[in-house]
Amino acid sequence: RFYDAAYPQCLKEIDTPPLVLYIRGELTPEDSLSISIVGSRDAKDYGRKVSYRLSYQLAQHGLAVVSGLAKGIDTSAHRGALEAGGRTIAVMGSGLSFIYPAANSDLAEKITESGALISEFPMDVKPKPKNFPRRNRIISGLTLGTVVVEASNRSGALITARLAGEQGREVFAVPGEIFSELSTGTHQLINNGAKLINTVDDLLNELPPYALNRIQSDVPTSSIPSVETESSQAPPIEKSDPKPLATQPSSEVQQPIQSVPPPGLTPDERTIFDAIEVPSSHIDTIVRTTQLPISLVSSTLLMLELKGIIQQLPGKQFH
Repeated sequence: RFYDAAYPQCLKEIDTPPLVLYIRGELTPEDSLSISIVGSRDAKDYGRKVSYRLSYQLAQHGLAVVSGLAKGIDTSAHRGALEAGGRTIAVMGSGLSFIYPAANSDLAEKITESGALISEFPMDVKPKPKNFPRRNRIISGLTLGTVVVEASNRSGALITARLAGEQGREVFAVPGEIFSELSTGTHQLINNGAKLINTVDDLLNELPPYALNRIQSDVPTSSIPSVETESSQAPPIEKSDPKPLATQPSSEVQQPIQSVPPPGLTPDERTIFDAIEVPSSHIDTIVRTTQLPISLVSSTLLMLELKGIIQQLPGKQFH
């Protein structure tokens, strides 16, 4: 709980911190020295290898790796940390009774032995698309900085990066192939001021002095195992399926920005969409207009942004 001594201090510093965290495994004080690695579910071999190698090296230096247990970049990040003998934390978009994707059940079990699965959702909450943008603030908030590896310009990883910046954390991006759609988001971040990293040293050199004083600096050069290529993609599960893991959240949202609300918005989404004026509205103005709690407005704006319905401008302006 928020007021417990074991509650991560770094999460207390963010906007709308979760009041309760459900944990399988263990969070330790040393986990305050951590980096999050996020990116596309549909990552290419290049992205998976970069994610794995970077995570492996961070773990060698004594930093924990935080990610979201999704396929692609997340999976490679968790595996890299574990195979280096380090710690890793998976922040879930469901209750802890539902491992999503199911293909990562074995990986999730290994994470509980050398880290933790954590969620703000009660145990029996199924994975739903709206849960994933909400959990992103925890992924970024737990760490000193967020690294984005392979992300399109509609990727949910960009929301995690934006939240990291708003939380005062470092934002890093790995450059990719210039003709790849999965490089458009990372290159956009670099153009907007994210720190470009080619090696783990590029990242370590940006850490605050107190963190540098605590990490392992003399790491012997060793062979890093090759990351296995993920050969299968979990098939989408229909909403009518009553089994756990009933929905397929998408980190790559392709809908264009729209000037009129599309069908299918929830009442809260429609209310907030209608409150955004031309050319833009500040989040505080939206809160005053709708008379809704700021936590609800913030999470709903994230969901609308992820759907590609609205855009955020500098200064928490939306249009």
